[in-house]
Amino acid sequence: MKTYRFSIWSRIYILFLAVFVLNIISCDQVRNLFSGENQESSVVQTQWEDPEQENITLPDPVLSTKKPTLTEEVPGLDKNDQQYYYIQAGAFKNQINAENYIKDLRQKNFKPNLYIQETKTRTWFTVRLGAHEKLARAVEAGQGFSNSQNTEVTVIYEDKVIRVIRPANTEKTKIVSLNPDSKKVGDEKKNQEAAVVIKKEVVPGKKLKQKLYSFQVGGLLSKRNALRQKKKLKLKGYNTFIGEVRDQLNNELWLTVQIGYYQTLLEAAKAARQFTLDEQLPAYARHIYDYHKHF
Repeated sequence: MKTYRFSIWSRIYILFLAVFVLNIISCDQVRNLFSGENQESSVVQTQWEDPEQENITLPDPVLSTKKPTLTEEVPGLDKNDQQYYYIQAGAFKNQINAENYIKDLRQKNFKPNLYIQETKTRTWFTVRLGAHEKLARAVEAGQGFSNSQNTEVTVIYEDKVIRVIRPANTEKTKIVSLNPDSKKVGDEKKNQEAAVVIKKEVVPGKKLKQKLYSFQVGGLLSKRNALRQKKKLKLKGYNTFIGEVRDQLNNELWLTVQIGYYQTLLEAAKAARQFTLDEQLPAYARHIYDYHKHF
C-alpha cells in the first residue's frame, strides 16, 4: 500500500483550514441563537407595555327586542321633552299681573302655573292650567274652565295656539242690519249698539254677520302702549283697531290691540296662528262682542 507523506507546511495548512470551517459553523449557530432571543424579548416587551390586552374579552352580541320607554334612561331622550296640551288662561307682559291672576285662580281651587315664553321682541308671562296628552281631553278641561269662569281660553301645543274655547253659556248678541230706514224704536236701538262694535268703514245696509271675530295681539295694555302697538302693526300692513275689555274681577276697563274681521272663529284662530309665526307675538281669536267699543 502506497503511503503519502505531508510536509510540515502542508499539515499546518490543513489544520488552519479545519479551524476556519469550524469557526464558520459556530458563528452561524450563535447568530441563530441571538435571533431567537431577540424575537422572544420583543414579544415579552410588547406584552409588558400593554398588559390589559390579556384581560380584554369581547362578549357575544345580544339582540334586544324591548322598546325603550320614557321612564328608562335612553341616550338622547328625556322624559321631560314630551309635549303636552295646555290650557292658557291669560298672557301678560307684567309678571306681577300674571302672579296676581294665579293667586285669584288658586283661591278658586284651580292649580295654575306661570309659564315664561321668550320671543324675539319681548317676554310674556302666561298662565296655564293642566298638562294633557290628548287634544280631546284638553278641550274638555278648557271648556269646563271657560264655562265656570265665563272667560275665553286657548289650547296651546308647542307654544302655538291650536284651539280657542269660549263659554258655552254665553249669549250671543243678535245681529241686525244697519238699515237707516228702520221704523221700530227697538230696531234703531239695536242698530246703534251694533254700530259701536263694528268698524266705521262698514257700509250701512250690509249684513254684520260677515264680520264677527278678530284676534287679539298680546294681553291687556295701557292706552299709550295700545296706541303705540296699533301704529306699529298698521305700518306693517295689518288692519288694526283697539278694543276695550272689562275685567270681570276688578270691574276695570283695559285696552287690547285687535287685528282683522272674520266670519267664523276658526278663520280668526288660523289667522292668529299665522300672525304668531310671522311676528313672534302671542295672539288668539276673540268674539267682537267681547269688547265694549272699538277705536
